[in-house]
This record gives sequence, C-alpha cells and structure tokens, in this order.
Amino acid sequence: MRKFLLVTILFGAGLVCAQAQDVIIKANGDRVMAKVAEIGDDVVKYKDYNNQNGPTYTIKTTDFEKITLESGDVIKGQGSVPKVVSVTSGSSTVSTGKKVNPDGYRNGFISATIGLSQFSKNYNDVSSGYEPEIMFSYLFSRIVGIAAGGWLNSFSVDDVDGSIGTYGFYVGPVFSIPTSAQRIVDIDIIPILGAAHLRASGDISVTYKKFHFMAGLAVQARWNFNEQWAAIMRTGYRGIGEMPEGGNDVSSSSFSIGIAMRF
Repeated sequence: MRKFLLVTILFGAGLVCAQAQDVIIKANGDRVMAKVAEIGDDVVKYKDYNNQNGPTYTIKTTDFEKITLESGDVIKGQGSVPKVVSVTSGSSTVSTGKKVNPDGYRNGFISATIGLSQFSKNYNDVSSGYEPEIMFSYLFSRIVGIAAGGWLNSFSVDDVDGSIGTYGFYVGPVFSIPTSAQRIVDIDIIPILGAAHLRASGDISVTYKKFHFMAGLAVQARWNFNEQWAAIMRTGYRGIGEMPEGGNDVSSSSFSIGIAMRF
C-alpha cells in the first residue's frame, strides 16, 4: 500500500508539472509537447519540452492547426501568412480562418490498468487482491463520450490453497472534465452497467454459473503526455450484491494505474 501511495503522489506531481507545457497540434493530428521560443509570421520555433537544452525546431504555419501556449493564448495556422489579431502577455494569437477540431487531439483510448482491489464487505479470511482491467473509450466532444471494458479480480483466502474473485464486462457514458486549455490532464467520470461472474481456483469451487447484474462508478485522471499515449490513474466501485452462491456480497472497490494508447 505504501508503494501505491508513493506512486499516487508522484503521479499527482506529474499532473501539475505537465500543465506548464505548450501544445502543438500538427496538421496531421499529431500532438507535440513543446516550449515555444519564437513566434514569427511564417514559422514558430520551439524546443522539445522534455529536452529544453536540446536543439531548436522550426514548424511552418502551414504544418500545424494550432498551438496552445501555457498562458492560454492560441496560435492558429493554415496555408497563408497568418495575421496577428491580438497580443496578450507577450504572445500572439494568429488566425487564418480555418476551423480547428476543438478537442485538438485523438479522441479514442484503449487503456490497460492494474492495481489493488478488495471486497466492499470485510471478510476476515479474504485478503485484498489484484485487478487487471481493459477499457475502450471514445469522446464524441470535449465532455461526452462512451466507454466499455472488462475486468478480473482475484483474492487469496486464508488457510486455503486457492483464490476467489469476479470477472465481467460493462458499458457506460463518459463525462470528461478538462483541467486546462491545453487538455494535458482530463478527469473522466464513468457510470457503468454490466454483468459479473463469480470465479474460483484451486481448492475453492463455486456452482453458480450465471452472470449477475452489476452497477458501478469509475473516476480516472488521464495525463495526455504526448500525441499517442496517456497515463491513467483510476479508482472504481462495482456494486454486484449477494451472489446466490453462499449469499455473500461480492461488490468490490479498486485503485489502479496504467497506460492508454490514443487513436
């Protein structure tokens, strides 16, 4: 548990630091984390955010859709020489009239996470376990999308050579909350409905073979650290209730971390 607390603290610190970046959205949809050094009429010069002592790169205004600066100012580019329409805090807002995707990045995500899980009801002979999870999500707009996924958790039982847990699948809406203009960090709230199945291994056996209704809630933070990948920190609850097998409450809660590929 101490290790997970340390990871949580480091992850949170990373989220705060990440919001100090400038974000370049290229014409092909790629996303570049940068530190803009110079804004010209035809080009913008920048450094890689993760290597600010390295070389200076140049990108033409014809090669990017927009650049969102740390200050919140926006540079929009397309085709012709841009026209400076306003200057705020030393940064220019440049526009050529092209409509830019308001999300500014790939809206699909496939994530894989693993973390700690435990039954919501305390059983003296059942220890906390682990839980891998796969989730697919897609944002239709800045704030609304859909998600679907599946999980499997496993808990060891004292004095028994075996384990018990649940597995299942779910679907639900995604409500996304951007935390900055650059959308480096987003918070997703995901109510879920699905089906769960009781599982056992080793010397433990179950006879109930049917899926059981499940309702729950997941909340996750996404750190979109480049154009294709995001780090995930997720906590969730799945209300499964009492399985006919033994009448025990197998609802569970979890905390996990992982990675998401964006498309």
